[in-house]
Amino acid sequence: MNSDQSVLTTIIKRVRIIMDEVDVDGKFKDDTMVRHILPTAIDNVLARLTMDRANPIYLDYSFTTSTTEGHYVLPPNIQEIERLVRLDTATNLIIDEIRPRARFDWRGPGWTIEGNELLFDPLPVAAETWHVLYIPSGLMFPHSGTGTLAADLQTLTLDATPTLGDLDRRIGGYNGQVLRIIPTTGVVEERIIETHTFSTPDWTVATRRPFSSTIQGSVLYEIVPAAITGLMESIVYACCLKLATIRRLAGTTQASIQRDLHSAIKTEGDRITNLNARVPQRWQTRTQDTDIGRINPFIVL
Repeated sequence: MNSDQSVLTTIIKRVRIIMDEVDVDGKFKDDTMVRHILPTAIDNVLARLTMDRANPIYLDYSFTTSTTEGHYVLPPNIQEIERLVRLDTATNLIIDEIRPRARFDWRGPGWTIEGNELLFDPLPVAAETWHVLYIPSGLMFPHSGTGTLAADLQTLTLDATPTLGDLDRRIGGYNGQVLRIIPTTGVVEERIIETHTFSTPDWTVATRRPFSSTIQGSVLYEIVPAAITGLMESIVYACCLKLATIRRLAGTTQASIQRDLHSAIKTEGDRITNLNARVPQRWQTRTQDTDIGRINPFIVL
């Protein structure tokens, strides 16, 4: 990690080291790379991991239904919906689920996707909170800047002119992404963004959980995709490959970067798979010796 603890700065610094391009004489400025090269590199890496892994990264988006409305706008970073469920507020257990059916099913399709909207068919029977469990896309605008953290330690007013990158001006564009608060000294903290809204003239995000040790007021922050700290190596080489293409470097150089990219995706993909699986594969059998009341791996009852 770079000395300033910023993920965005760390990625750019590593790209410049690999490409042997110093800051003062670089072909592209840091801001240009974060705006135009990094987002597509992130999208490519996340798409590859989503396609190749049995346990991709999942996020949760919730909304409240109405008995008179069937269409509900979804956040723009949803790539694939896995489940549509209702949870018990006390236990967080699934108490109801709607499964998509064929368009001409006599009961109705249940739910379908129409553009950026989710359609209930038939209409909801009550005003209830439903959760969309989905695989995120990498189509987002990472950026860093100086924002204002409210007294609740959850709501941040975003920088209108970020130091690096672009501000996403789509409602919900940062839902499910990670907000990192980076103080000059003290603890760096990360939280999942729950909502991303606009109220003239400010864009704000609110996190699922409050920050614990960050002082309210003016703070340095950055917004990046979930799990990006574990994917930095892959994203770095994806950026390098794009830069090598733009600069028309030799085919042997691009091939070398491509091999490093494949290696990094394999390593980080394995790590993510194990992270989401939570427990390793194992063979389980009865191995308790009831005579001595303890585990004996050499006795099978």
